[in-house]
Amino acid sequence: MKALGGKKEPLHTARQPRRRFSTSTANPASGNGIHLSMKTKRQLSALFLVTALVCAPALAFGQPAPAQDTGAKQDMKNAGHETKDAAKDTGNGVKQGTKKAYHATKHGTKKAWHKTKDTTKGAVNGGKEGAKQLE
Repeated sequence: MKALGGKKEPLHTARQPRRRFSTSTANPASGNGIHLSMKTKRQLSALFLVTALVCAPALAFGQPAPAQDTGAKQDMKNAGHETKDAAKDTGNGVKQGTKKAYHATKHGTKKAWHKTKDTTKGAVNGGKEGAKQLE
C-alpha cells in the first residue's frame, strides 16, 4: 500500500498489533489456546456441580421429618380445640332443632286454627237455626 507521498507503509503499524493466535483452528496444538490449568478448573467446577445435583435429592429425602410436640402443653391445646369444635357442633344442632320445632308449632297452630274456625262457624250457624226453629 502506498501513502500519499509515495512511500510504502509497513504491514503492521503500532495501532494494529500483530496477531499471536492462529485463526485456522479454534484450539491450536501449538499451546496458544486455553491453558491446562484453566481446563482443569472448569472440569473440577463441573464435577462439583454434577455431584451437588446428584446428591442433593438423596440428602433431602434422607432427613427425618420434624417430630410433632406431643407434650402436655400440646395435649391441652388439642383438648381445647376439640372442646371448642364440640361446642360449636352442639350449638348448631340446638339451633336447627329450635328452628324445626318453631316451624312445626307454627304450622300445627295454623292448622288447628283453620279447623276450629270452620267448626265454630258451623256450630254458631247451627245454633242460630235451632233457635229459629223453636219459636
